Amino acid sequence: MRKAIAIITALVLSTLPLALTAQEEVKASQFGFNPADATRNLQAAIDSGARRVIVDRQATPWLTTPLQLRSDLELILEPGAKIEAVPGAFQDIRDAMFTATKVSNLTIAGGPGAEIAMRKQDYLDP
Repeated sequence: MRKAIAIITALVLSTLPLALTAQEEVKASQFGFNPADATRNLQAAIDSGARRVIVDRQATPWLTTPLQLRSDLELILEPGAKIEAVPGAFQDIRDAMFTATKVSNLTIAGGPGAEIAMRKQDYLDP
């Protein structure tokens, strides 16, 4: 019995490095989509380690609070995909949708009709 458990454990452990290897490309929707607040979904896609994260078009915009970007990332918005600030989430004029501190090899791009939008009135109101 112990020998069987040891063999099974060895097989599982030997496959872990393969399972932990990041994919080259992921779609954000693989991590879910919450039309009320997709911050967790977008951040999970960014944190996945994939070189290219594609924000795919949904029926409604990807509403988000601040997101932390990383090195070696291409964040690509499909044509027509929209990332928008959650209403009321960015109250200070210094608030930013994306933060990228000490990163390298970062690209943010979008196809025709892709948008990244803040709500100017939120941070202009006293």
